[in-house]
Amino acid sequence: MNGTPAITNNESWYANRYISRYGNLLSRVVILYGENSETIRTLIVSFARRGANVAVVCSKTSQASLAHLHQQVQEMGRRLYFVDEGMQMTADDNQTIPEVLDEFGRIDVLIDLSTKTKGA
Repeated sequence: MNGTPAITNNESWYANRYISRYGNLLSRVVILYGENSETIRTLIVSFARRGANVAVVCSKTSQASLAHLHQQVQEMGRRLYFVDEGMQMTADDNQTIPEVLDEFGRIDVLIDLSTKTKGA
């Protein structure tokens, strides 16, 4: 088989469906910083498949191009939240942390894939 443990009558399918060889991220919150790219799209879907809710910090342009993922993530039972940071779009700026905390109540993982550097 694929390494996923069998589910018995005493176990919840909902909790176990997110188990993979990469781990269960059920109810975790991931923040991704970066613009629309194949990497960001892949990470959004990958984290949602493993049970995480995802916040993406990007410009309005990227939000529009990533909007189709919103429905896909919702169909997985997860939430996708967009934060518009415009030109201030690096994890070092720390302006989005309170907004994401207000939305999800927690932050478990932060990944900065932005190409902007401080002072640029």
